[in-house]
Order: sequence, then structure tokens, then C-alpha cells
Amino acid sequence: MLKNYLFMPFMACILALSFAAPLLAASMNAEVFYVKAVALKKKGVGAILSKDMDILKGEMNNVRTNLRAENEKAKKTGKPLYCPPKNSSMSSDQLISELSAAGQTKRKQMTMHAFMRDYMVRKYPCK
Repeated sequence: MLKNYLFMPFMACILALSFAAPLLAASMNAEVFYVKAVALKKKGVGAILSKDMDILKGEMNNVRTNLRAENEKAKKTGKPLYCPPKNSSMSSDQLISELSAAGQTKRKQMTMHAFMRDYMVRKYPCK
């Protein structure tokens, strides 16, 4: 009987984590990202100490990793999503500029993953 009382909280935690995992992997909303990025840019050098800097870096690392995997999968079918040159990169100023140009309405409707996928397809079309 005592074992059941100890087992139930353990199972509740496992169940909660199984539902939370997809939410943790979800990409950040592009508007939220943009607002945080603009605020960090205004801080200048002080942005380095902000926890938002780590959050945005982590988001972009996740987006980059997931987009590369998505494009690699598409390449295997013979239809890559985008074809960037070997050493392509994007500065934080370029990213903020692209997000700004998209407008608030579009940013609110997109995740960063979707935004960056659209950007890469537009910027680096396969010929």
C-alpha cells in the first residue's frame, strides 16, 4: 500500500513531463523575439548581462538546427527548401531588420522557425 503512495507522485511527474515536452520544443513567436531583440539592442554592451540574450541565442540555435535538419530531409527527396552558399551568415542587425520589415501583424502570426524558413527560401532559392 505504501508503495502505491510513492508511485503515484512519480507517475504524475512523468505524465506531466510527457505533455510538457512538445511545448518546450516549440519555437518562439517572432513578435516576442523581435521585441526582446530590439530591447537588447537598445541596452548596447549591457545586453551581454541580460538573461534574454541567452534565451534569444538558444532560440536561434534551435531554429538553425531544426531548419538544417528539415532542409537535409528535403534534399534527400531531391527538393531542398533552400540552397545557401557555404559560408552564409546573418548578423543580429540583419535579423532585426528582416523582422521589422515583416511587420507586426505577420510577426504575431509566425514562429521564429517559420519566419526563418520563409526568409531562407526567399533569400537562397534553389536554381
